[in-house]
Amino acid sequence: DAERALLAGASVRLLGRGTAASPYHFLVQAGRGGTTYDPAATIAISGAGAGGLGFPGTASAQQYVLSGGIDGTVPVNAAALTGNLAAKTGFYAFEDVDLVNILCLPRAADLPTTDMRAVYDEASTYIAGRRGFLLVDIPELTDSLESMQTWLAQNDSLRSRDAAVYFPRTFVPDPVNGNRLKSIAASGTIAGLYARTDATRGVWKAPAGTEANLQNVQALAYTLTDLQNGALNPLGVNCLRTFPVYSHICWGARTLDGADQLASEWKYVPIRRLALFIEE
Repeated sequence: DAERALLAGASVRLLGRGTAASPYHFLVQAGRGGTTYDPAATIAISGAGAGGLGFPGTASAQQYVLSGGIDGTVPVNAAALTGNLAAKTGFYAFEDVDLVNILCLPRAADLPTTDMRAVYDEASTYIAGRRGFLLVDIPELTDSLESMQTWLAQNDSLRSRDAAVYFPRTFVPDPVNGNRLKSIAASGTIAGLYARTDATRGVWKAPAGTEANLQNVQALAYTLTDLQNGALNPLGVNCLRTFPVYSHICWGARTLDGADQLASEWKYVPIRRLALFIEE
């Protein structure tokens, strides 16, 4: 009975290729669901015929301690993101790519403000030279109308006809964490929306409106009202909204040069991207 409880939830796999160099053998993995599961215990399968079935007959640990890895985080700094033109590192790795029309740097939003500005400034200059478009992301703590207005005022130097910013951030299922929702920068989702709109309607169509649904997005980090939308849009911020029937959609298509007071001819994303498309 004790052994049966210990093996509850165990799995058995047949490994090997059936050759002399790689004979068939069974791999038994004890189940954690066992009532007497003990990570310090060992298990051995022996007896008549065990060797012929590939069981080693010696005690094997139920659990192995792994070492030498990291806890799923990779240090990212401004230098790593920017890279070097001569070495073709960072976003300069695109020098080996013939056509680049959308650039996303979601990890830039996690940098200190000064470093973030430096990365986006250089990225904006680079992508403009490639006749592409930059999607700027906001930090995770920029999660309210007031904090977005403050972020925009503090980073006014990022305004460009070849860039756009979206608010709020999005929540998507995280496959490495049991599909629990995870807050991520919106640029990847928006780049996909641009690509889908380009393919189905054309680069001249605004990637916004009731058909501009945000695929794989389960929730938004902030729920905007019509009045709040009306406060951000004239500043050149594209709002992500949740509407009945339509669910989560993009409800704005302005460049960072698209604030009403700037009166720029490159106020709208599809106009600027169409011009870049024609130039290219």
